[in-house]
Amino acid sequence: MKTGSITDEDIYQTSIDLMRNLVWLARNQNAFFSKWDVSFNTFEILEYLYTRTGGVPVTELEDNLMIPGQTMSAIIDGMEGKGVLERVRISHPASSGIVIIRLKPEGRKKVRVLRRQTCIAMKVTQATLDKSDMRELIDLTQKLVEFWDRAATAYKGPVAEF
Repeated sequence: MKTGSITDEDIYQTSIDLMRNLVWLARNQNAFFSKWDVSFNTFEILEYLYTRTGGVPVTELEDNLMIPGQTMSAIIDGMEGKGVLERVRISHPASSGIVIIRLKPEGRKKVRVLRRQTCIAMKVTQATLDKSDMRELIDLTQKLVEFWDRAATAYKGPVAEF
């Protein structure tokens, strides 16, 4: 429920607080996943591949996970070096081929264990949230994403050189 008028200072301070919280969220996610010697970005890639048994083109990973290309390549190289995933070139009539990234069987086993262990750890921390709280948290997070999307695209005014 909206009450009172919102000042420019309210908007500015809320924005700053949101940015700080998002940075802390990212730091805490990486600290959490470091227990398994993976970053959050690595976890996202592994999770995405786990749910797609046939593998996916690198471009699909880039498009859906919003991980910068250099970071994506470094993670894929590292996981390939550990024997978790593999690159497979499949023929394509319009090009020299498409590179598919997929989990190897041993990698799939490792991700299954990672998923189970992270689920147990998350379950402990979310014990204070019921199902409706969890849904509300997801909805509010989506509103944050939409807020920053609008903020990034809506302002068309001058930008002072810094």
